[in-house]
Amino acid sequence: MKTRNIDVVLKEHPNYTRVPNCRNSVIYNLQNGEYLKLLSKRLLKVIKNTEYSLDTRLEAAEGLRNIKHLVLPTSKIEQQKDIKGYTTDEIQGKAYDKDIYGLDLSKIANLHSRIEECIQINHDNGVITPDLATEGNIMVMPNGEVRFMDYDGMQINEMQCFQHSLKIGTLEEIEELGYYDGRLELCKKDIDKYTAATLFLESIFGVNVVHFILSISKKAPIESIISVLFEAINLDDDILAQKVANLFIPGAKKEFLGEDISRIASRYELIPALNTPGKRRLRRK
Repeated sequence: MKTRNIDVVLKEHPNYTRVPNCRNSVIYNLQNGEYLKLLSKRLLKVIKNTEYSLDTRLEAAEGLRNIKHLVLPTSKIEQQKDIKGYTTDEIQGKAYDKDIYGLDLSKIANLHSRIEECIQINHDNGVITPDLATEGNIMVMPNGEVRFMDYDGMQINEMQCFQHSLKIGTLEEIEELGYYDGRLELCKKDIDKYTAATLFLESIFGVNVVHFILSISKKAPIESIISVLFEAINLDDDILAQKVANLFIPGAKKEFLGEDISRIASRYELIPALNTPGKRRLRRK
């Protein structure tokens, strides 16, 4: 992978613009089909204190070129003789959010099935994505395919990542759930199943219910919490309820929800919740 100097790159593309509201980085749209990302000083310092340099982490992308849904670094960016970031190709898609397909449950189900398929491919290649649920880290293409962004937020084999989506809880909470090994500073594969479920639940409830579940999980049995939540949106599916509950029970078997999501989409339609703006419920077809 080639190395480029940031001053030279920005001089070559004087019409570049800075992307607003980026966490742990500065991102420039070079207006030539590329984005340039500089990691924050804090994150660079953390990486420097590990056995895997940013240079090494970026070079690892070369072994992942066969994974088409990953948006990978195209060059390393050097500033003051140190590697501080990287460039990627611009992706002509739409950032995923819970409203991307409105109330079309069939399209929502198909999208989440594709997300899970991509996660499984990642796992087969040693990639884990703890930051996937952060806004902008999933892009949906016009044809419905997905792309995973934020390479530096991915865990590649034994190369730790140092950020995760706050949608899935605090670091302490995900460690308590068994998704993070604090001693090794490594996430486990099942964190991606938990993340995918978090996104799907947000799509059908209209809000992130994971924070609510985590906040009362020490006061009531998880199965009871999930049962009450499902009842609130008129969802009657014991198999899905147990699979969701297992995601919050340390040591329980974790599963993807793909087949269950498709089953729900075949039986229900998604409608607005009465007198509650933004929230949703299900209705039998």
